[in-house]
Amino acid sequence: MDRFKNSGARFKGMNFEKPKLITADEAAGMVKSGDLVVTGHSSASPRAFIQAMVKRAEELENVWITHVRVEGPAEYLAPCYKKSFFHNAFMLGPNSRKSMLEGHADYIPNRYGQMPVFLQEGFVKPDIALLQLSPPDSFGHCSYGICTSYLPAAAKVAKITVGEINSLVPMTYGAKIHISELDYVVEASYPLYDSPVVEAGKIEREIGKHIAGLIDDGSTLQLGIGGIPNAVLTALKHHNDIGIHSELIGNGVSELMEAGVITGREKAIDRDKTVCTFAMGNGKLFSFLDRNPAVEFKDVSYTNDPNVIARNSKFVAINSALEVDVTGQICAESIGTALFTGTGGQLDFALGASIAHKGKFIIAMPSTADGGKISRICALLAPGAAVTTPRTLADYVVTEYGVAELRGRNLRQRAKALINICHPDFREQVEREATERKDVNL
Repeated sequence: MDRFKNSGARFKGMNFEKPKLITADEAAGMVKSGDLVVTGHSSASPRAFIQAMVKRAEELENVWITHVRVEGPAEYLAPCYKKSFFHNAFMLGPNSRKSMLEGHADYIPNRYGQMPVFLQEGFVKPDIALLQLSPPDSFGHCSYGICTSYLPAAAKVAKITVGEINSLVPMTYGAKIHISELDYVVEASYPLYDSPVVEAGKIEREIGKHIAGLIDDGSTLQLGIGGIPNAVLTALKHHNDIGIHSELIGNGVSELMEAGVITGREKAIDRDKTVCTFAMGNGKLFSFLDRNPAVEFKDVSYTNDPNVIARNSKFVAINSALEVDVTGQICAESIGTALFTGTGGQLDFALGASIAHKGKFIIAMPSTADGGKISRICALLAPGAAVTTPRTLADYVVTEYGVAELRGRNLRQRAKALINICHPDFREQVEREATERKDVNL
């Protein structure tokens, strides 16, 4: 932690109050039964505090822990701790779905861009805000590293704000917090959790090519990480002056920035900058982000504000879904009534793209699921499935079999277009079931 200690030495004579330096065990000792703790997410889970808190499990009851999905272990989700910890989630992930089904986790329906409002207006009232931060600069400012998100709002309203300053967190540009705004500081040094880079297979590559054909030079993109986003980025290698305004960036974005494809030169706002609110990837990405002024991390209330998004013309939002019905209703968060993830920012970006000049909202997904046993395009969504994005905002749906353009199309035209990009093994079945709907007259 030399960087932190050296920075601290330079605070002498500066006119601000410094927070109290404590151990992770001392910080976790401030948690009381019934408290609500808000933490960072993705790879920005403050590991030292969390591990120290879990060690106190036998002393605690009904501590609520709130965040978007985290990567890596989340020990408090183990069934043996269900009396001690309850996960009140902004979004579920692979390590929390089982907890939801078992009843020691729950989900707060939300748009990702709304989360700061939930905190600021008291719908979610944190007792402790737990921030993973970079070491401070010589003026006492810490960056939020790889996850800004809703954390600035949480820091302002929590009764206690703890900064876990990790020497291995990259210093990033954009949102910062001054060290005098922290009540306590915990020193830590551990590598950030690496999210595996998913290689695109044949299906993903076909989808990527279809989507690349919908993107003009000079467009501004929002996309996530995974096989399909990686395939899209690969297919854009011969495009020019692409911009990024996204909630999330991964390794694929950094690679195209280094290749000169992503420049942001034609963005109407934040020109020449890649803008996001969190990052997921591996050490190569984190090194790229460290002290890189070409990338700015903003509060999610900015990145996901539909009016901000819409200021960039030719805005293209690329998202995925679990299933889409033949009228264009999009479910991206549940399998029937079994919650799989959450709304996230999909609706934010669908709204923004819908009002942007020449904007496009694209749903990209393989045509089947469960090893080819289930068609993702269906006559009806599964009973109880959440409608993440209404059909009124559905512009394009893309599978490996092509592009269905839905904007401006009536229900019959939509159904025909979507059936045409079903897996061939399911087209007849989906068409037959669609004829039983009263609103689709095939």
